[in-house]
Amino acid sequence: MPLIYFDPSGEARGIIHDPVPGGYAEMLAGQGSFSQAVPADFLTLPLDAHFWDGSGVAIRPAMPVEIEEDGAMVNIVGLPPGATVSVDGNEVAPEGDRLELMLADPGAFAIKVECWPYLPWSATVEVSP
Repeated sequence: MPLIYFDPSGEARGIIHDPVPGGYAEMLAGQGSFSQAVPADFLTLPLDAHFWDGSGVAIRPAMPVEIEEDGAMVNIVGLPPGATVSVDGNEVAPEGDRLELMLADPGAFAIKVECWPYLPWSATVEVSP
C-alpha cells in the first residue's frame, strides 16, 4: 500500500508508492514526521486534501464559513479560530468568528479564508453602484 507522510503540523508532504522501502516509516518518525499506509483508492484526491488528525490520515474538512450580503455590507460568519481573511489580497482581521466588511466602492471583490486544517475557501462578491 502507498504511504502518505506528514510534517509535524499535520500537513501532507508526500506519497511513497509501492514498494515502500523497508524501515521508511521509522525513518520518517525519527525526523518528527507521521506516516500511514493507505489503500490506493484513497489517493483519488490531491495530496493537499489530506491531513494527519493526531491519530491517522483524514480528509481536510470544508471551511465552515457562510457569507451574508446586503448591498455593500458583507458578513462572513463561522470563521474558525486563527483564520486569516483577505480581500483582494489585503489581509483583514476578523472579530471572533465573524468579519463585517463595508465595501463602499462598486466592483468585484475576491475574498479568501485560510485556516489549517480546513480547505481554503474563496468567493467573489459583486457590489453594484
